[in-house]
Amino acid sequence: MLVSPLRTCFFLKNFFGFVVIFIITAIIIIIIIIIITIFIVITVCIVTAIIIITAIIIVITIIIVITIFIITTIIIITAIIIVITIIIVITIFIITTIII
Repeated sequence: MLVSPLRTCFFLKNFFGFVVIFIITAIIIIIIIIIITIFIVITVCIVTAIIIITAIIIVITIIIVITIFIITTIIIITAIIIVITIIIVITIFIITTIII
């Protein structure tokens, strides 16, 4: 039994229609996957940038606090040395005044 050309043409039309729909669907899915991937990459980059900026701010804050602590310590030590020196000078002055 021979297959009529009209039936073959109808089958090929349906087959190629299916192939075209399949290709279009595949392209749409690939585009959606690419868009989602780009969105995820951008989000990861933004989060990483925020974490790095926060870490830099924390490090700068720690450096400032340590610097202030060191400067305050130096000022306090200098003040103590000045007070001790003044007390020694006054004591020597009083002793020499008493001896004279």
